[in-house]
This record gives sequence, C-alpha cells and structure tokens, in this order.
Amino acid sequence: MTIRGAAAALLAVACSRDLELADDPTGSFVVVGVPEPPEGGVPEVERAAFTDPALLACAARPTEPGCVGINDYPCDLAGWVPRLVEECEAGSGCTGRGFLSIELGEQGCAVAVGMTDPEAALLACVVERLRTVQCPCTATEVVEFLGASTERCGPPPVGPKG
Repeated sequence: MTIRGAAAALLAVACSRDLELADDPTGSFVVVGVPEPPEGGVPEVERAAFTDPALLACAARPTEPGCVGINDYPCDLAGWVPRLVEECEAGSGCTGRGFLSIELGEQGCAVAVGMTDPEAALLACVVERLRTVQCPCTATEVVEFLGASTERCGPPPVGPKG
C-alpha cells in the first residue's frame, strides 16, 4: 500500500461516525430512536442560579476539560453534556427523562438550563456543576435527549424558576 493509500484509509477510519439509520419510505434517511425536541424549544427551568453575584466571574472560572474539543473545534459542549448527565445521574440516583437544554453565553459560561421533565436532584447537580466552570465556546445551546423513562426520582419541582 502506498503512503497516499494508507493516509486515505486512516482518514476514512478517523472520520467515521457510528449512527443508526433507518430507510424511510420517502427515500431519505432518519435517525432511529431519538424524538424531536418540543416545538418552541425546551422549557427553561433555571436561569437565576447563573446570575448570582457571589459566583466567580466567568473569565476567572477554570475551563472544563470535558468540554474541550480538538484542533479546529475547541468547543465540545455536545460531547461533554452526556458525560455530565451520566455523572449527575450516578451521583443523584436519579435517571433523567425527556430533554435537557444548556445555553452558554458569549464567554462560554452557562446562562440557562431547560428540561421538559424536570427532576429536582438531577437538575440541582447539573446546575451546580455548570456554575463553576466555563467551556471554550461562544454563545451556543445544546439539547440532549435523556430518555423516555416513566419513573420519577421524587416529587416534581414546584415550577419554573427564572
């Protein structure tokens, strides 16, 4: 195999993605098993926690290593959020369901969190973690599907905070 052939093979493997697709009768492909987020977006459930004057200024917070991407893509918020959720589920004993959204401001710090099916223990963990770190991102939002469990972790929260 030539060097060019080896490089092409390596590039093909390095750029591959593992994604389950289904053949749609319309001739297009769709991702199987992940529903669409609600029309109008994921309802915001927490914003005030990120405006607390006692918080360390965004620029002074440490960069979350899990949120750092590679080379030309320094922001990997979408890659970090599933790991953050797993850590919070394990720590809280609460499995999330529905959708979670995390909105970052211009400096890479969280400004709001939304959930379609808020679970207080899980939400508290996610918010507390987001209050202490920054990501190398500009203003962005990531929406993560947590699952479709029918079990609750505890009583539902009182209502949206803001």
